[in-house]
Amino acid sequence: MVNKADEIKKQLDEIRTAIDAQPGRALIFWYNPEARWQRFCGLQFTYLVAAYKDADDYRALRVPGTIIRDSNRIQKILYDSVSCVRIKGGPRNNMVVIPGRLRPDEKAVPAGLDKILEYRPEMRYFFARAREGDFQFLKILCSHLREDPIQMSKVVYPPFYIRTDNLEGIRARLYGEFATMLSREAGYRSDISLDDNFKNLYKSYVVIDPATSMMFFPFSMVEGKGGVFADMDQLPGTCSIPLSALSAGDALFQVNIKVTNENTKLPRGEGIPG
Repeated sequence: MVNKADEIKKQLDEIRTAIDAQPGRALIFWYNPEARWQRFCGLQFTYLVAAYKDADDYRALRVPGTIIRDSNRIQKILYDSVSCVRIKGGPRNNMVVIPGRLRPDEKAVPAGLDKILEYRPEMRYFFARAREGDFQFLKILCSHLREDPIQMSKVVYPPFYIRTDNLEGIRARLYGEFATMLSREAGYRSDISLDDNFKNLYKSYVVIDPATSMMFFPFSMVEGKGGVFADMDQLPGTCSIPLSALSAGDALFQVNIKVTNENTKLPRGEGIPG
């Protein structure tokens, strides 16, 4: 019978070899444990997984997403390996938020997972045979990093949707490609607002869940109330991106995954607990 510790060490070697094959780059992919049985999965358990060499260490991170508003009050999706926390207990249990959105009576723990790709069972920031979560995370890493990565210049996101059962809590994004797209619809009226046009023409853009009749609108087109979900049927494959692209953003998305250098290097094992 294969010794579990030896199996973990072999998997760690395999992952480090895959990282070495992409110098100066990170290997990334998307994962949600619920994707095995449903198409649309919640943002808080839709993880961006990144594996890369960080100064002297090989590192693997599993980062959950949350919703923020930018300086113009526009909704964005944030994947941040440092500042996000997960609420424990209460009506918002398991929700991932930035600390500023915590309510006074809520408790939270750091969100996500940050592991150094070495076998050292005495330290929780490394891998150990006694922790089943470590073993499962390695299986996921190996299954994705065996793929030939797609060479990209930035993070490629899966399609995200806002789920709602009515149109009252959402509104069209009044800028960008969607505004242009909507204005080209045959039923578009120039004498009413873009938002009113959207509510007249929304059926062209909605995905309806036949089991629940819930409506899913592309996050790139609308904002407002409702849960945010990823379409797991359209996940990008494993990608290779420059390390610099781990901290970047645009109008809809922001990713902040810390990569250290010799001037800002932390003691080994400091980061998000496993």
